[in-house]
Amino acid sequence: MDITVTSSRPFMTWAATGAGALGDSEVISIEPGVEQTFTLPVTDSSGWLIGGLPVDVTGGKQSHVYNLTLRPWMYGALGVKKYASATITLTGVAVPSGSGTLDLDKAVATAGSQGGTVTIPDLVADLQASVATPAAQAVAARDAAQTYAAQAETISGIATTDDAVSALMDPELGPKTTAGLDARYGRRISVQTFGAKGDYDPIARTGTDDTAAIDAAAAACAPGDTLYFPAGYYKRTTALQVPANVAVAGDGVAGLWGSISSFNSIDVPVVPPYLAGSVIVQCGSGEHGLVMAGAGSTNHVTGLGILFDSPIRFTDTGNGIHAVPPTKDGAYDSGVQGSHWRNVMVFGHDGDHHAYRVINGIYNQMDLCHGYGGGLLYLEGNGTTGAFYGNFLGNQVYGQLFVAGTAHGVHLKAVNGLGMLQFNRLQLSTTHKEDFDQAASSSQHMLFSEWADGTTVNNVSFIAADLETNVGGTMVWPNGTLFVDPASLIDGDFPRFTPTRQGAQAYANSQTIPRSGGWKSLNFSGTEYESNPSCWSSASPAFVNVPVSGMYHIICQASFPGAAGDVYVGYDLGATNSGVQHGHGQGGGTNPSIEHTDIRWLDKGTNVVLNVGADGSGTQTVSEARLTIFRVGI
Repeated sequence: MDITVTSSRPFMTWAATGAGALGDSEVISIEPGVEQTFTLPVTDSSGWLIGGLPVDVTGGKQSHVYNLTLRPWMYGALGVKKYASATITLTGVAVPSGSGTLDLDKAVATAGSQGGTVTIPDLVADLQASVATPAAQAVAARDAAQTYAAQAETISGIATTDDAVSALMDPELGPKTTAGLDARYGRRISVQTFGAKGDYDPIARTGTDDTAAIDAAAAACAPGDTLYFPAGYYKRTTALQVPANVAVAGDGVAGLWGSISSFNSIDVPVVPPYLAGSVIVQCGSGEHGLVMAGAGSTNHVTGLGILFDSPIRFTDTGNGIHAVPPTKDGAYDSGVQGSHWRNVMVFGHDGDHHAYRVINGIYNQMDLCHGYGGGLLYLEGNGTTGAFYGNFLGNQVYGQLFVAGTAHGVHLKAVNGLGMLQFNRLQLSTTHKEDFDQAASSSQHMLFSEWADGTTVNNVSFIAADLETNVGGTMVWPNGTLFVDPASLIDGDFPRFTPTRQGAQAYANSQTIPRSGGWKSLNFSGTEYESNPSCWSSASPAFVNVPVSGMYHIICQASFPGAAGDVYVGYDLGATNSGVQHGHGQGGGTNPSIEHTDIRWLDKGTNVVLNVGADGSGTQTVSEARLTIFRVGI
């Protein structure tokens, strides 16, 4: 048996000796067949100090109490400790002066009233069964129903029949607690308790289908509980619906990289079955790994792998973690909130899906989360009018995008506001596609953002990002405030970013203007019409309508055939500031091409119109013209 003892006040000292009551925790491990006695310092004697000041123990007060967690175990066939699937917890244990010895072997069950004895069930038979049957279902079922009371001469302030902590006299130790232990501390619900085997072989594709057993374990979870996956490969055929406010935890996950002498084993796990540890193997066509559909739900995930089975791998999957809340008022409700995902790996999703897809998430954090296959991360803000989502922190989030499809590496989308996003040491690359006979398409980008009219993706930071082979040629950056650490931008002499143009238009057909010395507003009617978001008017003349207030770079270009004489190009602010000219570039001679640039503040809703002009008499042909405007956010 292992007994873990913690003190409610671990930093007290005994005045006479300077010794402490107990460290942060102390574990006493008792071998089978061995008698062992340990002593706990008393809790009702004067002489305890906190910060050099005495602790009041008058009138029956206790200086501190102890919490004991008992975990029975025995050796399995291979000499490895095999623990019972449930623990026994004694809380609020006081040790008054003159106490005797509590003999756990001789303790017997009582009705559980205050002042009775502590029941320590005999788990030897159950442990023997547990060695042969990992699920140990009977052990957990009985242990979960067990209650514990106090031994009069040794322990006080312990649990009552309703599994609640009784009153403590010292107000410094906190108010009376009436909630049950499970409600206050949460429970760790093992999927093996409900019959899951975790014995699937992803290479041979043989083993138990654990879908029903895992679903039963999830259904038994209450808010605050943790759905626990011991190490193993757990076959599923449908997505795991994670209940609201329930965490998911495994023993850990690791990529199977192989030896560098045999493989290029740095970037992608290349040794089948690619992931090891606590791994969910999704075998269902088009199914997600985990689904988190609760509104405003906190769902932590740690130490877990999601592996898509070989028949659907890279071709017919869902997302690894699909955190999409219910719809609300034509948009979405609040999504995962205050969640921490750590040491999670997703392997084998197809090119139309992401390892992690989150809509309307807020105050979330990802650490050491990996994805291998399609896109890495999709974040969308799509709430009701006025809603804003984001406030996201990603540390060493790592993705390999090497499967063709529509998914981008990191995709940011604002329908009604998304921002306050910080990525520290983001890693994205496309290596090892040859190991899996895959290749991403030219339409996929390492970083991609999109936003609806009147909204923005803003306040985004990329700190020391490592963006290797760029799939799509250019990266489409957010239109809001953007900080990119210089180390993220340059690989040798190659710049790694292109600002998104807010509006661009050109036409190739000729247009004639009068040589009157005045300005002519051009009416675009040709090709190369670009806009992100849609901000070109259909009026005559056409103009760019500024979608978001900010500093903008405006570029006006025009070319003229033949001996053009004095010609010029510029812009005005159209309907909102009609007739006001804001500078021009001037040229002349034969076949001139001229340009005017400006950086200035533009308010949302301002109309920017491209103008050209020519001096003299008669007419002048304009062979090509272009207006480019983009927000300066770097």
